[in-house]
Amino acid sequence: MPEGQPSPRHLRELVWHGRLLVILLMVIAVVLAIASMMALRALDRLTTVAENMDRRTEAIVRAAAPVGEKIVERGVDVLDQMETEELAEQTSENLKEVGEAAKDTALQILEDWRTRSTRESESAQDAEESP
Repeated sequence: MPEGQPSPRHLRELVWHGRLLVILLMVIAVVLAIASMMALRALDRLTTVAENMDRRTEAIVRAAAPVGEKIVERGVDVLDQMETEELAEQTSENLKEVGEAAKDTALQILEDWRTRSTRESESAQDAEESP
């Protein structure tokens, strides 16, 4: 056999490996096609579920709309019946109570802080006096 030319045995192996490679590529293509079809089915199911939920939500909102309108109408009626002066007086009284509570809390915090700082300074003096 002249040099540089493959032997028939090598040619058969090369053809066999080529066929094997083609078969492997076909198997990979089939697996990818099946996987993509499964992914599309799952996506289709998710889309169907989302559409069903959207329809149900829309039906619930449609059913609740009259109730919401009635609540708003009643709220407007209640506000129309309220006297602004009475509302202002109640608000002022409530704000005074809140202010008094805030003042009491602030005084308590300051008293606690003063007590704590006094204790700390006394303990520091005691530490300096006892060598």
